[in-house]
Amino acid sequence: MNALRNIMTFSILSMVGFLIDLAAFIITIFSFGEILSRISSPSSITTALGATFLAIIATVISSAIILVVSFIFLRSGYKTLKGVSERFSSPYTGTNLFFIGLILTVVGALLALGSALAVSPGLIIVSLVIIFAAIIIAFIGQILGLILGSFRLKDFFKESTFSAAGILYIVGIFFAIFSLVGSILLYVGTKSVMKRFK
Repeated sequence: MNALRNIMTFSILSMVGFLIDLAAFIITIFSFGEILSRISSPSSITTALGATFLAIIATVISSAIILVVSFIFLRSGYKTLKGVSERFSSPYTGTNLFFIGLILTVVGALLALGSALAVSPGLIIVSLVIIFAAIIIAFIGQILGLILGSFRLKDFFKESTFSAAGILYIVGIFFAIFSLVGSILLYVGTKSVMKRFK
């Protein structure tokens, strides 16, 4: 039950994160129209651009924080389930890879910033390699944690909603909106399984 509660918390937080990303997209679209309407006034355009940039940065940072916190809950859930069945070892490893990728991304970004300030082409290349590797590691982690994890949940709990979530997470690699629906189904599946234990 503790593992399922953690996975349910992950699904709720990820839904919130996707909605924040959607809000950022809507803000960008509406702001672009607002900027075009002020094209005759350069000072107004600068003000609108500044406000848009701050709004997008705020939503992206909020979404990133929620993503990290959600994966902490997912990792905790798989860690508990791993103690029950080894089939959850790969999804648990996936959540660890996600955090390794995240840490490497931060390291690469800091190196890129330092290399830009020091004007060091060699360091810039190293930072880009680190960031590229970090993105791949985090991506593999998400595949193991979200996609494989959903199918393993289906096999273990015999709940078909989990496999539907896994399929939508696969499609979500190409169209992010489907990942939102995948998280909704993950929540529904977890809720359904929890009712069996009550």
